[in-house]
Amino acid sequence: MNYMVGQQGNLPENSHFVGRISHCAPVDEEPHVARNNPVDIYGDDETEEVRTEARLIWKPEEDGRVMSAWLKHSIDSISRNNKKSEKYWLDVQKEYNQSTPKIRWRITKQVKDRWHKINRFTNSFNDCWLKARRVFTSGYSDEMWLEKAHKFYEEDNQGSRFQLMNVWYMVRNKAKWMCYND
Repeated sequence: MNYMVGQQGNLPENSHFVGRISHCAPVDEEPHVARNNPVDIYGDDETEEVRTEARLIWKPEEDGRVMSAWLKHSIDSISRNNKKSEKYWLDVQKEYNQSTPKIRWRITKQVKDRWHKINRFTNSFNDCWLKARRVFTSGYSDEMWLEKAHKFYEEDNQGSRFQLMNVWYMVRNKAKWMCYND
């Protein structure tokens, strides 16, 4: 949160209350010593890395790993396609976490929610790409179609620019992804 930028360490449980006094150092600590109590989300003492952020912002390469894990588990028709939703997304989450540093691991709900979000944005951009291909057919190159697709996307989304090009390049020709979004 922006209003907490200058503070060190984690805030106490009731730090959101107005007039709180828990920001003071405990009686047995010196008041000038900054407290830094990172949260160990893994629960084992062997972990060297400790996650200090309460909320992790998704990075573009993580979005690519989420989509890649979804593709891997949706294309294999022998062992990965015929599962219930909970088991399927658990497998996608495990695949994602295998290629992610332990400090940035996500739970199944986070992976599933993020996949749906990036899929919606990517599908919207793909619609703009197809629109650009239909409207401007003669004499246009791929770069020109991409430029037009970005303009269409900005018009459709109140000026926001499409940021998931790595994901779009990954899925734009995949039959499973195209069938899912039809």
